[in-house]
Amino acid sequence: MDVLLAVLLAVASVALYTATLLPGLGSGDTAEFQRVLPALDVAHPTGYPLYTLLGWLWSWLPLGTPAWRISLFSAVAAAFAVSVLYAVARAIGQPRAIAAGAAALLAVSRTFWSQATIAEVYALAALLQALLLLALLRWRAVGWPLWYAGLIVGLGLAHHRTMILMLPGATLFVALSWRTARRSPGAADVLRALAALLAGCLLYLYLPLRAPAWLDSWGTFWRVVAGSDALAVWLNVNEPWRVAWEHLRELMDRLIWPQFMPLGMPLALVGAVWLAWRDRALAVLLTLGYVLTLVFCVLFFVQDVEVFLLSGHVLMALLIGAGITSLLEIIAKVLRRSYAQPGLGIALMMWVAFVFQANLPAIRAANTTLPERSARATLAQPLPHNALLVVDWEAVEPLRYLQAIEGVRPDIEVRPLNADVLRQDVDAALAQGRAAYLLHAQPGLGLSQTPEGRLWRVSAAPLALPIRTPTAQRWQDGLTLTGFTLAPGPYRAGVIVPVTLQWQAQNTAQRDYTLFVHLIGPDGVLWGQQDRVPAPPTTQWPPGTTLTDLYGPTLQLDAPPGRYLVLVGWYAYPSLERLPLAAGGDAFELGMIEVVAP
Repeated sequence: MDVLLAVLLAVASVALYTATLLPGLGSGDTAEFQRVLPALDVAHPTGYPLYTLLGWLWSWLPLGTPAWRISLFSAVAAAFAVSVLYAVARAIGQPRAIAAGAAALLAVSRTFWSQATIAEVYALAALLQALLLLALLRWRAVGWPLWYAGLIVGLGLAHHRTMILMLPGATLFVALSWRTARRSPGAADVLRALAALLAGCLLYLYLPLRAPAWLDSWGTFWRVVAGSDALAVWLNVNEPWRVAWEHLRELMDRLIWPQFMPLGMPLALVGAVWLAWRDRALAVLLTLGYVLTLVFCVLFFVQDVEVFLLSGHVLMALLIGAGITSLLEIIAKVLRRSYAQPGLGIALMMWVAFVFQANLPAIRAANTTLPERSARATLAQPLPHNALLVVDWEAVEPLRYLQAIEGVRPDIEVRPLNADVLRQDVDAALAQGRAAYLLHAQPGLGLSQTPEGRLWRVSAAPLALPIRTPTAQRWQDGLTLTGFTLAPGPYRAGVIVPVTLQWQAQNTAQRDYTLFVHLIGPDGVLWGQQDRVPAPPTTQWPPGTTLTDLYGPTLQLDAPPGRYLVLVGWYAYPSLERLPLAAGGDAFELGMIEVVAP
């Protein structure tokens, strides 16, 4: 019965994820993995050699396009993770209905579901985490060799570094279970486990074997493997108590409570207390892993921090199952009768259905054809031969995929935006007589930038930003819009809408705010936007500073014709709380533009 339920959970999960899968090419890291895995290339740090090698083998399946195929790999890995999680829940003593409900809750939770439907590393990381838990429990209960767990840890470290957060709990679990394990390990068993761990880590030798040009030294290799550059940028240990408390509250409200709805966290806490009383080693394994994951995410200020919480959600699903099991045991003792599992299963499935219904619209909205259509439309423009195209990180990889995998416009040089060398790169291209384009306007470049379709063409002329419409719109924290320029159009779907804004600081702002420009269609829908932190950031504007900035939100390719409202405003990151206008409201209407049919 357990095997049958595990198979059913896996089949149902992969069917769900395939039905909601990203239909083609993604953006950012997703597009990079869709390019790297079929080409057996090297991804960004930490390189992810296990994922790359498994994905390369998977890419040979004759299914769909290479991009879709790599996303399907995540769906299959996530489905196996759900199945293994059920086995783990059964191994820690949860009844079948509760174990199946806990696994299904994880399957439809927001973050897990989202990562199961795109080409990303986190579904495979969750599978390895679940396999580690199962290997440790089977070692203690039925005598599986300890080196199984060691190998899984090594493979996990060769895949995604969040496996490190499981190591302290796993080590304490082995130590606390030493005398009660079915197969108490000796020195030879521990050495075999360490050897298996190191064997898994040897997959990192793939990186120098397939070394790209940027992997030019062993020092660079160790920085890539350690991920030290990312940690240096996003790991914030200054004023840890104040910063951590603020970030923790934000994570709880936005990313933790919503995963399993408000009922999840209290039940997980009950489960943790119950396990501490019933099985101290298991309680340490699950709760310490969760606490370390949470602490890391609280101090890690990366934009997509929610994916790093995923290993915590896996553990919370098990703790929820433990919490329900403990409550039912208490009820059974008080009433002196056993509880009915069928009724419990129905209640849990209703919970799963509620979470599913709450998350389905967001998953569908995220997984669309828009990234692929945008990338294809960009390279479909009549760009001159050998042109230089400088684009942001999110957009560079879809273009590279089309060039490397499909052979679309290989003559175009696509470079990621690097503000430190942007002027040097553009000057060199213009000096060679090549055309230079930007995906987004860069006023700091100091050169003239003119919209051409979806791109800004750069010329050697100095940048001039005339202000056509004076105004005096004041936001709180001393930010005042003193003028702007907005041409009424007409514009066609898929093109840039240039907006020039002039700001003055009445006093130095207390926070670094992000400026947004939104294009709201006649249907009230957001059909284009650009959000960007100005340079310099607002905390570096002395009183009296005047800054003229250039924005260019791009209309979506399927934007309907009609009159569009252009809004501008500020918000704080990561809370996304908008800065209010002094006169009320949180956004100023620059005016209306006309969008015509393509």
